[in-house]
Amino acid sequence: MRIGLNMSLTGAGSVSPLALYALGGLTPFFVNDADGAKYLDDLTGNKNLHDVWDNASTREATCIDADGSLKWGLHNLFVNSAVGVTQTISVTSGADFTIRFKGTGSITYSGAASGTLAGTGADDIVRVEVTASTASLVCTVSGSITVVGVYRSDLGGMQLSSKDGEDYVETGASPKFALRVDHSNGVPEVLAEPLGTNGIRNSTMQGAAVGIPGSGGSLPNN
Repeated sequence: MRIGLNMSLTGAGSVSPLALYALGGLTPFFVNDADGAKYLDDLTGNKNLHDVWDNASTREATCIDADGSLKWGLHNLFVNSAVGVTQTISVTSGADFTIRFKGTGSITYSGAASGTLAGTGADDIVRVEVTASTASLVCTVSGSITVVGVYRSDLGGMQLSSKDGEDYVETGASPKFALRVDHSNGVPEVLAEPLGTNGIRNSTMQGAAVGIPGSGGSLPNN
């Protein structure tokens, strides 16, 4: 799926990165190309969609990935993730989460799960998957660590970044819930809808009793 808006004539003597998307002699001001996971405009150039879009969500959400598996959309619950600092993260009790980082330091995690993840080198990425037993995961940082991530990894795992194929998206002062690209219709489609209420999430529908009239199941909020 490609979305291009605000068509204009291409100026003579200049080559726009949007020229590939020109139609009938008209070139769009910007393009959202879900097929190529690209965002392009004349001011910022060629960017990955995950750099410029998120789904305005405040929690994890699911999608069907290119391999047909139900996965969590790309997200990161660890704030200010470029350089790791100690923090407490809200998680879902009973769900699986992965902690990852690069560097020579360590994260000692407690609360929802207990253990220590130790770095093995400045350029090495280390990971550990834990099952949360409570709703608060305390991550205590020691030493030097960078590109830190905490993300939900049950179901089929998490959708990787189309930018670099990594299980990481950088955060600022808040968790990041990046653009989801869904493949349930056989083609990549951007899922940028806001969360609603009284909906049934894909992940919740895995339970046969949920939402079936007369089954005693409950209708969850999305």
